[in-house]
Amino acid sequence: MLAGYALLALTIAATVPPLADPAERQLASARDFTARLDGPALYPLLENALRWPDGAEAGARVPDFPRLHRDPGAARGELFLLEGKLARVDEPGRMSRPGPWSAEIERWIVQLQPPPDEVVGVVFLVSPPDKPLYGTKIRTVGRFYKIWRAEDMQNETRDFPVFVGHGASIEQRAVSRPGGAQSQAMAALLLALVVGLALTVWWLQRRVGRQRATRRRWQLGRESGERDSGDHDAEADDSNEPPLPRDPAEALGELASRHQENAADERSS
Repeated sequence: MLAGYALLALTIAATVPPLADPAERQLASARDFTARLDGPALYPLLENALRWPDGAEAGARVPDFPRLHRDPGAARGELFLLEGKLARVDEPGRMSRPGPWSAEIERWIVQLQPPPDEVVGVVFLVSPPDKPLYGTKIRTVGRFYKIWRAEDMQNETRDFPVFVGHGASIEQRAVSRPGGAQSQAMAALLLALVVGLALTVWWLQRRVGRQRATRRRWQLGRESGERDSGDHDAEADDSNEPPLPRDPAEALGELASRHQENAADERSS
């Protein structure tokens, strides 16, 4: 018996409080399929949502989205169980009527139904959890407010069902935010640039090393030629001619060229 009373008490505690008659009359002033989102009919729903216990789902049902679009007035104020993927979190900005909801209220854009019959909805949360990653699967309960007509991110006019709730639970963590593929592509591009730069530096270092080695070999060859020239006669010492190449074929060619130049100088003199 005591267990039954405890279960009943928990059920009552987790129940969403009903809308009072004045609130329902004010809610009835909502106008569907218009671009105005912040209207007088929104505020009784916000006040009511502030009094919800965390995790309250009693009385909520799965929405029939075609019915909501056909006759939004018939479902206005009803509780719906909303599940989907988080697309975006917006701050609602300055509202026409401030209240106790102003400090924490957020506007969540949620994909409530996937393509081909995609439905994207707007959920006002007066006590939202920490912002999850975009693409996270979330679950919440909200009272239906209106059908809002606005432009989507492709600048196309669409109708969005709008709900007002208390909080939300995170059903599944997303792997990455929208644009993750672009981030991965950017990371791959940066990696390719770093590798390319490293290869360029390595090639330049090898080229400089080869040039230094070539100059060193030439210097050693020159010093060796100068030592060998000490055995020549004074006429050879005064010639100031560069040393012969170390390669025999190139040395013979250089000697022939010098001989022709000397012969030409003798004929001219």
